[in-house]
Amino acid sequence: MLPKQFKPSHLYDLIRLGRNNDGGYLVGKNSVLNSSVLISFGINDDCSFENEFKNLQNIDVFCFDYEVGGKFWFKKFRKALRKFLKGEIHLLKNFFFNIYNHKYFLNRSGCFLFKKRIVSKEDSYLLSNEININKIIKNNNLQKNLFLKIDIEGSEYEILNDIISYKSYISGLVIEFHDADLNLSKIINFINSIDLELIHIHPNNSVNYRNNIPPCLEFSFERNPIVVSSEVYFPHKLDQKNDKRNDDLKLIFSTIK
Repeated sequence: MLPKQFKPSHLYDLIRLGRNNDGGYLVGKNSVLNSSVLISFGINDDCSFENEFKNLQNIDVFCFDYEVGGKFWFKKFRKALRKFLKGEIHLLKNFFFNIYNHKYFLNRSGCFLFKKRIVSKEDSYLLSNEININKIIKNNNLQKNLFLKIDIEGSEYEILNDIISYKSYISGLVIEFHDADLNLSKIINFINSIDLELIHIHPNNSVNYRNNIPPCLEFSFERNPIVVSSEVYFPHKLDQKNDKRNDDLKLIFSTIK
């Protein structure tokens, strides 16, 4: 059972950005259209969210992923080729589709990829392959209406306080919390401190329940969201299963604060 704080108080004006199933997120339409820059932490082999965001709001997009590079793509190709030789052709097709989309996206004006690890460190202690939110904002002279997308495989907890310290700069945020069942108090503190409205929650069904809680949860936040209804229901009509082969996970919220 999920804490009461995890449930949005209303149904909001949402849109879906990104590919079908895993890689797509529901976000507040208002915050996308009013954003001045998109900062994306963690893209792996999928930049569909960033690409569709750029189509809707033609702004600069700064992507950070310390893994994506030549070795990363070679490993992806080798794995896909092994599957292809065993008769599974879809992974090889997906590989070429993804690498084409990456190249197309990064060739667009105002789209940038930095091979940096996102950390929470003082500026003077950063290694050459590391960067923090403070550096990103100051190096690019960013001031307001930032939209953040965060999917960094568990490292999100390290930077929560950094995000909170720049909360006045943020108009929209989508963040995936991993091992949520082990970090409920940290997530609750973040929700209470971020000064943004929680507008959506979605369970990633690629991992099954632990302790009766979906361990991987996607949260969307927005400043000044547009309310559609006082009736909240899950899944949202725009939601999709992350893994279409698995059953969807139900969200049950506690009534106790």
